[in-house]
Amino acid sequence: MERLSARTAALLVVAASALAVAGCGRAAGPKEASRPPGAEALSVQPGRSDAALARLEAERILHEVGEPPGCRRVGRVPTRASSRLSQPLAVPGTPNLAVSTAMCVSSLSPARVIGWYRSHALAGARVSSSGQSDSRGVTTAWMISYAVPSVRVLTDAGPEVSVASLPNGGSVVRIDALVVYSPSKPPSEKIPTDVTRIVIAVTPGHGRRVVRAVVDGTTISRVVSVVNALLRPSYPSNPGGPAVTTTTAREQVKIEFYGTSTGSGRTALLAVVDDHPLLGGGTGNVDLSVGGRTQPILLDGGALARLASAITGTHLNRY
Repeated sequence: MERLSARTAALLVVAASALAVAGCGRAAGPKEASRPPGAEALSVQPGRSDAALARLEAERILHEVGEPPGCRRVGRVPTRASSRLSQPLAVPGTPNLAVSTAMCVSSLSPARVIGWYRSHALAGARVSSSGQSDSRGVTTAWMISYAVPSVRVLTDAGPEVSVASLPNGGSVVRIDALVVYSPSKPPSEKIPTDVTRIVIAVTPGHGRRVVRAVVDGTTISRVVSVVNALLRPSYPSNPGGPAVTTTTAREQVKIEFYGTSTGSGRTALLAVVDDHPLLGGGTGNVDLSVGGRTQPILLDGGALARLASAITGTHLNRY
């Protein structure tokens, strides 16, 4: 038996769902994976929320997932399997989740249903997890899930298929399209655009701390843009953090942003970024303070640390 990943272990309330109902399902192979309508235009449609885009992607994925031969669509879980398939077997442990669901009844055994989905995955999809649910030593349900390519703010997306056997033969098949997204940031969580000076302090894993003051407008704009593009964690219960046991535990990037204070007209500290670029893959916690107020934690994919390192002429071991 394959173990489910830690990410899928927690069962939380589903943030959004759309239940596909009625009609007879037909055997259909997977369709070519494509972007949801409007996904390519995300940069020119700032009014579209990340949650709305996630719901759109979930609906697209569900529409494109095929069904085994003879799988008959039903509007709800049959009573004989309701306790086993009342929800997906593995739900991402985050409230930043959109779900679209369909149910069908198949004459195939659970093993054959899972086998069919293994050989009929969406183009570009890869198996992300699989496993089974046991009760008193007896397997009561099986699942397999896939990850598909998606846009940046949608951090995890793909179909999950859960299957339970029926007493008189055949299976109940639950198909969920699960999409995890990074929530949008309000203006209060972004660096103001009227910054006139920044001070960058970089502490390498080995060597002395280097501090540089920058007043060049182009460089300041680049740094502000990189910080404002950082995403909130899509999994707020486990956003990651400094790997303090590594040899690079001392590495740190701290940036102070100065500009004219509203009201006084004097130069004041507008924001502070404290980056710990330590985790594998270049992702660590980024602490942000704007106007003296601590903001929700952000994730750094490495761009901020690399830019700060280039400006100060330092070398961070991770980059």
